Amino acid sequence: MGNHLGFLKIAFFIFSSLLFVDCTPYKTTSSTDSEEESVSILWEEEDQIREETTSSCTIIDGEVYRMYIGTRDHGMVKTWTSSDGLTWDEDELESTGIEHGDETNPERHTVRNPAVIKLSEENYIMIFEGNTDAEEGELSGDPSLFRATSTDGVTFSDIVQVLTPDEDENNWMSVADLVEFDSKLYLYYVADFTKVFYATSEDDGETWTKGGEISISGSGIDTSTDKIVDPDVIVNPDGTLTLFFAYALEGELHFGTKGIYSADSSDGVTFTANGQVISTEEDEAKLDPDVIELIDNEGHYRMYFGYKSDTSDNDADFNLYSATSP
Repeated sequence: MGNHLGFLKIAFFIFSSLLFVDCTPYKTTSSTDSEEESVSILWEEEDQIREETTSSCTIIDGEVYRMYIGTRDHGMVKTWTSSDGLTWDEDELESTGIEHGDETNPERHTVRNPAVIKLSEENYIMIFEGNTDAEEGELSGDPSLFRATSTDGVTFSDIVQVLTPDEDENNWMSVADLVEFDSKLYLYYVADFTKVFYATSEDDGETWTKGGEISISGSGIDTSTDKIVDPDVIVNPDGTLTLFFAYALEGELHFGTKGIYSADSSDGVTFTANGQVISTEEDEAKLDPDVIELIDNEGHYRMYFGYKSDTSDNDADFNLYSATSP
């Protein structure tokens, strides 16, 4: 069993590359303009944002978009801003202070997959993934989730490990997303390699209560066998939630080969799938949805996602692309 689990972990990292993740904007968001418009309508894909990058987290911070990304060596989380959501200056990337092997945990050798929520003007919370038993720079070991706080959205501190995986999660958790819902913080994350679990907090993420696996029905999705990863959840104006996730069928070697789907929920646990919003062609993979409402166009949204054009090329990286809602 140990050798089999080890093989699954290695395969997971090889074929998901930089892997997953997503986040929640400060503003209340929706994926549609009206009840009649379905999120299952395909979004219009745009150009590449950044090479060798995926698993971004974008929030609205004042009058700009603020994005968080992990560095390519999985050793640091950085942030940068854009006024239009499309133009990002590489020279403006700056460290958030989240690095591997810092004084709070010198054995935490990798950091990645940041999720940030802005609760107020001086209250930013980040949940990120860290591996405490991995070799430096290597994607191995069992990851845990850490919490950090910031007053300006740039420099984070007070790093604390808040969640560790258990047997029900197959000793695996990754790719967290934060959303404020029902007077609590909801944390959605990948567990057991191919499923989405959740936890809730009533103290701004200092402590968490695990809730188990979410359910998704409809659109032919079978959560018991299919690969459902990279949750990104937004709050609609009517108080319901829309989940975006990368999808692949049982037996498919790679994640996101069927593109990105959406699903709706009124309780944050039971979701009904709408269908595909980002499509793929043969040998492609698209994953890590990161959805944000447009600052100057209320009711319309941009999604950042990771794109790999040839899944047969194990040496190829995912690149960060974007798409806009209908």
